[in-house]
Amino acid sequence: MTEATKGVIVWLLNRMENLEHELLAHRIVLEAVKSGLPARGVAEVLQAARQSADAHADLDVKYQSTRERFFQLVDDAGVDQASVFLQQTWNPDQQPN
Repeated sequence: MTEATKGVIVWLLNRMENLEHELLAHRIVLEAVKSGLPARGVAEVLQAARQSADAHADLDVKYQSTRERFFQLVDDAGVDQASVFLQQTWNPDQQPN
C-alpha cells in the first residue's frame, strides 16, 4: 500500500470520526428538545455537545484503535486482509460509544 493510499485512509477515518462526533452532538440536542428544552436553548446545547471532552475522548479511543489495527494488518498481511477488517468493523448505523 502506498503512502498516498494510507494518507487517504487516515483522512477518511478522521472525517468519519468528525462526522460521528457531530451526529452525536445533534442526537444530544434532539434528546434535550424531546425532554422540553425551549427552542432558544438549542444553540447553546449544541455548542456544549460539540465541545464535550468526554465525547471527544470516547471517539478518539474508538477511532485510534481502528487506525492502529488497520495499519497493523496492512503491515503484517497486506491490503486484502486490511480492507476486509475495515469492511467488517465499520458500522455507520451503530450507536456511538
